[in-house]
Amino acid sequence: MAVTKMLGQEVQLQVTFYTMRTGLPVPADPTTITFRYHRPDSTTGVATFGVDTTVVRDGIGSYHLDLLLDAVGLWTVRVTGTGTVTAPAEQQIIVTSLY
Repeated sequence: MAVTKMLGQEVQLQVTFYTMRTGLPVPADPTTITFRYHRPDSTTGVATFGVDTTVVRDGIGSYHLDLLLDAVGLWTVRVTGTGTVTAPAEQQIIVTSLY
């Protein structure tokens, strides 16, 4: 489900990765965490933990990306964990302007 935000707003996109130990979800760190975003003008961006300072580890399995929404339209963000924990997550953001 898409969320609606305003042009020029900075959003914090959060994700937590889990592994299933003894049948219960336990937070765990993937080997690689990559955020990919597709902007309304069809350009793309990539931010990877350990390479880009915009991806921050908040705790075991928990990461976020601060993203400036500088274009009106539909943004799609996909975050992927690979290696020790393999999991994707995706979110859509609709950016609007009052003008």
